[in-house]
Parts: sequence; structure tokens; C-alpha cells
Amino acid sequence: MDQDSGNDIQRESKPMISEDSIQSSSVYLRDEAYYFEDGNIVFLVQDRLFRVHRSLFERSSTFFRTLFSLPQGDATHEGKSDEAPIACQDTVEDFQALCWAIYASPPEVYAQKNVDTIDIPKLISVVGISHKYELSTLRDWALDIIDDFSTTYPEKLILRCRKWDRVGRILTLAKMSKREDLVQRIQDDWLRRITANESNAFMNALRTAETCEELRMFHGRVYYTYLKATNIMSAKNTGAISIGDVGAYKDEAMAKLTDQRRSRLCQGYWSLMLLRPRLMQAPTLEDVPACSVHSSECTSAWQTWWRIILTEAQRSGRNLDDPVEIMEEVQKRLPNSLAKSPGHTSLYGSYIHAPPCDAVIRAQAQQMVDSFFDSLPDRFIVS
Repeated sequence: MDQDSGNDIQRESKPMISEDSIQSSSVYLRDEAYYFEDGNIVFLVQDRLFRVHRSLFERSSTFFRTLFSLPQGDATHEGKSDEAPIACQDTVEDFQALCWAIYASPPEVYAQKNVDTIDIPKLISVVGISHKYELSTLRDWALDIIDDFSTTYPEKLILRCRKWDRVGRILTLAKMSKREDLVQRIQDDWLRRITANESNAFMNALRTAETCEELRMFHGRVYYTYLKATNIMSAKNTGAISIGDVGAYKDEAMAKLTDQRRSRLCQGYWSLMLLRPRLMQAPTLEDVPACSVHSSECTSAWQTWWRIILTEAQRSGRNLDDPVEIMEEVQKRLPNSLAKSPGHTSLYGSYIHAPPCDAVIRAQAQQMVDSFFDSLPDRFIVS
């Protein structure tokens, strides 16, 4: 077993209403905030009874409208009393958040716009349970608040979540809700924390990515970022080791990984390192029959352009230690003509203008970059 933080990812389950394990009402507690004497529907969540107003739940959720309209059969009195509550497979924290969102006063709602009073954990619960019970208006409202906060304070959202399971939950929900900008900000901050070797950031990122296939690209990035954080792909001096410890030295972090995760990490490293020396020279271009000088002038220009990218990076102290860094550098240069580069009027000596195939070459290079990053997870994760 991995030595994780104990913060299990709370997976989004399908809506469930259950009659199982309902005991005598005397063993349950009435929720202090959301047990209304004039309420007309009773829910049981874990050991807590909620007596709320049916119309508010029907108004907000297609799920509850359907639930309350179903023929009850022998369960005519289900939900009408503490002795016959509707049992929900949720946490008390989530159901309290749902009730809060439905009953919240204007000042409570307004407080979520203030950086000092916003309650990120509660809003994440609102998003999760609203997604489960089809309360799209509440879900979108909570996501908008979180999105706005993340836009203004991109490095504070994870801190405000307080627990890694909440970070994983909001990332998964944001992905499921197609909030791609929010997804990107969460992922960027999470990867930054892995780079900084923040406690449990790597393990919890893996656990989140493994539960959601739509996070496959993030999954690959998590492994790659961890490799980079170890400096294993770099020639940087990470400090001397005692002469007596050389023979016994091993990576303690690897011992904490499951066999599968350890295999994926090693496989990805091996794949990237095999590719690295092949990129010390420009990849061979596809032929362009319409260009009469493609194999001479255009190919030569491309090879020179590639060589100068590597040389300039090295001169500026940025050794491109692995294929990802090389592709990122190529990506930065591609929007401009191959004849243009920072600090250079021409990359090709007497070749002043862009080569005839400039646009075609850059299109091929962009396709190469896109293909590389799309396939990065496959270097670590074999289906």
C-alpha cells in the first residue's frame, strides 16, 4: 500500500435513496440547523435527521421532483416522519451544504464573494451534491464562485481546500462540468506543489487522476513532474553523498509506491530518456513535392533553426534535459517565422528571408509537438 495522507478521494457516486439499515428514530440526531418543525419531508443522512420543506427541494432539483412524484406503494408514509425518513447515501457535511445553499440568506450568499469569508470546503460540497442530485443552478453558482476566486488567487484555492481529498474532488467535478480554465489552474498549482516536494502532493495527485479517465493528461503530467522534481533527468549537482553510503544508497520515495506506480514511473523515465538523444538533431521533415528546394534550402534552414534552439538554451544556462523541455521550447518559437529568433536577424547566415516552405515546416513541427504532448501519458500508463 502507498503511504498516503489518509485523505481518500471522495468519489462522486450515483444518486441513491435507500431504506436499508433504518433504525428507530430515537438513535438519530436532529440536525441543529436544518430540522424545521414546520418542514414536511424528513431525510436521514448517516445518523442525522433533516426535516425540510419539500417544495424548495422540488423547485431546485429535477431529481427530487421525480422522486416525490413516484408512486409510494406500501411506503406511503416514507419521509413524513422521523420514524420513516428517506435515507440518503451522502455525508452530513454534504447534505448540510445543500441545505445551506437552498436556505441561505442574502448576506450569507454575498459573503462568498469576499476573500476573507468565502467558504471553499462548503462550496465544494455544494458542487458535489448538486451535481449528484441535478441541482444545476446551485452547482453552476458554486462553481462560478470557486472559478472567480481561483482566477484572482490561483495559488490559494488548494490552500483553502484544507484537505487533498477536496482538491481532488473539485478538480474532478470541474472536469466533469467542462470548466477547463478552472481545471487548468488547479492542475498548474498542484504540479507546482509536486515540483516543490510538498508533502503528499504527488501521492494524492495520483489517486485523483486514477479515479477519473478524463484526467489522463494530468495523470501523465503528475508522473513527469515528479521525475523532474527528483532531478533524475538533469545533470545538476544535488549534493555529495558520503563515500560509505554509496553502495547502500536507494530512493526511499520509490519504496512507498505500489508496484504498478513504480513500474509506470520507471517505464515513463525509460521512454523519455530513449527519445532524448534522438532530439539532439532536428527530426526529419516530411517531403513537400511542390517545393523545388525543399530538400536543400528548406531542410537546411529547419536543421539550423533546431540547432540554434538547443544552443541558445545552453548558452543561457537552460540545459534542455529531456524531451518535454525541448518540445516546450519549440512550441514557444513556432508562432514566428523560422527566420526570426530573439537576438537574431537571421538564423541561416546569408538566408535573410524565411525558407519557401516556412509555413509548411511550422505546421509539421506543430503537429509533432501536439502529438508528443497528447502521447505523454502513454509513456507512463499502458492501458
